[in-house]
Amino acid sequence: MLALWRRQVTPAALSAGHARWLITAAPVVNRHVALEVQLAARYLALDLAHRLGEVPPLPPLPEWTRTDRVALPEFEHPEGQPGDPGGRVRLVELDPTEFTRNSGKFGDGPVSTTERLAATRARLAARINSGTETAEAVEATGREAASAALTMAQRAGQRAYAKAVRSQRVAVAWRRWAEPSACTWCRMLEWRGPVYRRDNAGFDAHNHCRCVGVAVLAGETYQTQVWRRAPGRSSVWVPAGDKTTTTARSNGAD
Repeated sequence: MLALWRRQVTPAALSAGHARWLITAAPVVNRHVALEVQLAARYLALDLAHRLGEVPPLPPLPEWTRTDRVALPEFEHPEGQPGDPGGRVRLVELDPTEFTRNSGKFGDGPVSTTERLAATRARLAARINSGTETAEAVEATGREAASAALTMAQRAGQRAYAKAVRSQRVAVAWRRWAEPSACTWCRMLEWRGPVYRRDNAGFDAHNHCRCVGVAVLAGETYQTQVWRRAPGRSSVWVPAGDKTTTTARSNGAD
């Protein structure tokens, strides 16, 4: 997305370049939203199948994921052997168009992909009007645009996963999962364990946060740990206790 921005939005063609970028970028983001939705449903189906010793039927992913060189995980049984397909696990059907609207609020309410990306025009103008050199303003806004596009696709996958979990009624609690490069604040939130709800486990802990909410199933073991601010470092969190392992029990959550 950033490469596309750099090709089309140039200091010499700001308005026309931004219009061209928006026309090209919005469909690309929506395609990736649709892919994230499918991957979310597949992830849940495979996770449940692994726990039950089954292998669900998974239809092929869209052809464009191969032609566009999108890196995808291999959907294989974790142990390489299919279990007894008792028909208890199914692939949840989700409508990608339901997730093309941003999960958060922008202005007075939720906005479409095009509306969210179009807002970068005002950000670009504001930077230039404040005295920022044009080329620098274009680059900074382009990075924001690329980050917004990535966040929209990730959040669509998060919401689709949550809906798929709800339809299967398998979750007993919700926890956060932080990516390996996450900040210590997000790590602390992850180590709190399953203390969240389905509707808030995947919240943005800060700008451009990529952490997600994950369902905890009955019988699953998880670890928690107390973290505290590092001495003299208000923005750095460190472990401050032993890890505790717990087994999740059913409490009717979905």
